[in-house]
Amino acid sequence: MVMDMRKDSRVTVFKALAMGFGISLSGAVHAELIFKENFDGIPDWHSELPENNLGYLPRDEPDTAQYQGIHNIPEGWHAVRQDPVWSPVKGHPDRHPVIEILSSHADKARGGTGKSFVTWRDSYDPGWNRFNSDGIFFYRLPGDGLEEVYVEFWITFSNEVVESYNTDRMGSSKILRFLSHDAPDDFNYPDWWNFFGGNHTPMYLWGVGGETTYGIRNYISIYRMDGGEPLNNNIKGLPQEMRSSGDNSLWYSPTATDGQGIGGTDPALTDYRDGGVIESGPVAIDQVFGDEGTWVKVGQYVKMNSAPGVADGELHQYLDGQRILHVTGIEWVTPNQNMKKWNLVAIGGNDFFQGYPNSQRHEEWYAIDDFAVYTSLPSSLMGDGAAPNPPPTVSAD
Repeated sequence: MVMDMRKDSRVTVFKALAMGFGISLSGAVHAELIFKENFDGIPDWHSELPENNLGYLPRDEPDTAQYQGIHNIPEGWHAVRQDPVWSPVKGHPDRHPVIEILSSHADKARGGTGKSFVTWRDSYDPGWNRFNSDGIFFYRLPGDGLEEVYVEFWITFSNEVVESYNTDRMGSSKILRFLSHDAPDDFNYPDWWNFFGGNHTPMYLWGVGGETTYGIRNYISIYRMDGGEPLNNNIKGLPQEMRSSGDNSLWYSPTATDGQGIGGTDPALTDYRDGGVIESGPVAIDQVFGDEGTWVKVGQYVKMNSAPGVADGELHQYLDGQRILHVTGIEWVTPNQNMKKWNLVAIGGNDFFQGYPNSQRHEEWYAIDDFAVYTSLPSSLMGDGAAPNPPPTVSAD
């Protein structure tokens, strides 16, 4: 199995050392940590480095698609996509690149020290329903992919995002994706970004958005293809029926989360704004995620179905260690597809964000820290109290 190494998370080195010292990495727990990123060991980096202008699109600017081994991107990650609106490279030196990992942003890192993945949402109305300010990091799963994968990270939203929500101008943002792409090893632009004809399906996408009338939304999208046509409206077990587009706008009040916990229990989500637990909706963004001083742990798990057309795939969501969504009957791979595995995960995304006049050149940020990928669902999230396998605490220096 191929693994990636970070300054503070040298998983490959740790595993080799553990074997040499006779340390068990499995025991009774089967979830294996294969990638961990706290961003602290990455040299200061942003998505508009001049050396990343290699002549691809757009002309005379850093390339929109940037790849490991070709461009200067953070070690361990395999691809970056960046497409800003208000940024220095677009002629706005008082604004930000769409992705920044900078020591000067320690206030935007978990714990107030180090670095994090900071991405800027640009409000822009081009006169049509365009998603703006694309900023994505892609990690390629090892080998030919995994049948199941669990990802967790911590997230915080800036006070400006909270204000945009409170004034009904937030729009929506894509934050996490799991994909099965037909050509994940092809770094020739633009194949990784070819999302047409079903070559990226199945795909699961999670994001946030909404407004005060109905509350912050738990946006999910499940995209599948069957015989060249989308298959998106036959998934059972969701709090509300999936739309034909494959998109679903869920929510965080008990009417959506009750019964979704371990053993059919009702989660009790912390109310970060008002104290106590969330008891009813509409639920505001700062009730679920707090303000920019609050970090919330997000976990997401997907498991491929056992064979094409068999509806036994899974999707789980977790907030602060509590399961809030549990779907077990998903036909990820459809009858007319060959069997596939998950081979890409991504953080960040693009934003449907048009709430402010273009003249304001409005931007606002959210940040992700302590990102981790496991080969399966940690036992600690199955209700037996066991912890996932960390790398052994062995110094590699």
